[in-house]
Amino acid sequence: MIPGKLEQKLIATYLLLVAGIAVAVGLTVLTSPDTALVERLKESWLTLVIWGLLALAAAAVLGFLFARQVTQPILEMTTAAYRMAEGDFSCKMSAPSSDEIGQLGRALNLMAKRLEDRLAELEGERAKGAAILDSMVEGVVAVDGANRILFINASACRLLNAPSVAADGRPFLEVIRNKEMLDLLNHTLKEGAFAQQELQIFTPVQRVLQVHASALKGRERTSGAMLVLHDVTELRRLEMVRTEFVANVSHELRTPLTSIKGYLETLLEGGLEDREHARPFLEVIHKHTERLGRLLDDLLDLSNLELGKATLHWCPTSLAEVIESSMAIYGLQANKLGIDLRVVLPNNLPLVLADRDRLVQILINLLDNGLKFTPSGGTVTVTARLVSSFEFRVPSSEPKTRNSKLETASVSELVEIAVEDTGVGIPSQDLPRITERFYRVDRARSRDLGGTGLGLAIVKHLVKAHGGELAIESQLNQGTTVRFTLPIAPPDSEAT
Repeated sequence: MIPGKLEQKLIATYLLLVAGIAVAVGLTVLTSPDTALVERLKESWLTLVIWGLLALAAAAVLGFLFARQVTQPILEMTTAAYRMAEGDFSCKMSAPSSDEIGQLGRALNLMAKRLEDRLAELEGERAKGAAILDSMVEGVVAVDGANRILFINASACRLLNAPSVAADGRPFLEVIRNKEMLDLLNHTLKEGAFAQQELQIFTPVQRVLQVHASALKGRERTSGAMLVLHDVTELRRLEMVRTEFVANVSHELRTPLTSIKGYLETLLEGGLEDREHARPFLEVIHKHTERLGRLLDDLLDLSNLELGKATLHWCPTSLAEVIESSMAIYGLQANKLGIDLRVVLPNNLPLVLADRDRLVQILINLLDNGLKFTPSGGTVTVTARLVSSFEFRVPSSEPKTRNSKLETASVSELVEIAVEDTGVGIPSQDLPRITERFYRVDRARSRDLGGTGLGLAIVKHLVKAHGGELAIESQLNQGTTVRFTLPIAPPDSEAT
């Protein structure tokens, strides 16, 4: 209450109390409240205000401290949650209290640990899967629903000549420029079913690829597709070789058998009584029989060599003696054909480590080819020289044949033998296949000359069995040179 108003009420009260007495005696008494009482009331009022203000301040401080104790852990949890969302699981929350907030902090720490372990496990599985895919011989390409590259392994990059880096996320046709493969992908994405197709590509080299396409299934629809590429080039080549081999063997057997059958039927129908013509018929039959025998012997030799069943009898061998004996076999035939046979050998030629009979077989096959395809007046020359392994180089069109298991006196020392003729030569496009079975540049001429088409194939495998290398160089209408190497026999060896 305001002191002025209190004072007025007190005066009024006193006036009411003494009104009767004042009237009686004619005296009016006026009084006022005690000053000390007012001062005490003022002090009480001030004390009350001060304590109220102090109470409000204390409440504010306590409220702030309580709010801070509650909100600080929540802020830490929020920060930690954001860091976890960004992949940082190293942030841990302190949760010393046992109340609900402490339990929540410990639960978040446990969740972060388990998420970190699970992500590490998934990363390990991803790395393992990527390593497996990269080590696969087959090419693997994965795309999303918009034909953007999701994954491409090293084999696919090699087969398709695609870049191995920065391919992820790029359009398929931008990385792999093959319309047929893209059409197969679109068909798989549209139908959502497995499909396969055999495609032929020409870059970086000509290949035949068997492509398997399968859909990547999402929760509701096809989310992408995956291609698996098998390189079947060699398989198709072998199938073609097998088909050609069967056809060639059938033809090579049928030709002499047809001639033999025809002459025998003629003789059986009365030709035996005609002595003048019977003998030429029998000579033709004998010739074709020998041809059949050579063909079967060559097939058996080639089969044993290819299967590794041929046994070589290694011994130090005089190359000069083997060359001279092989040349002697064809000396008379060369004179009849008007071809000059020559031998050029150095005096210090070392012994070679070889199977003498197989070495004779190599030289006979090469000399036989040289004489068959060299016209009259030409020459066939056999040379030999000592070379290092670095000097002998096989042309890129010829397969390398080296046997590293063979122990020689020195891997850098070899003897190179060359058979050179001045014959018709071999076209460059035929050189890569010249050592294949039954492959002939001029089939009609080769067959007329009695060849089986297996000579150079046998030579290639025999040279390989000796640990050597074979190279064939030729120019059309100028001649052919066949070179091969043999290992040198150990020092102090004697020819057997």
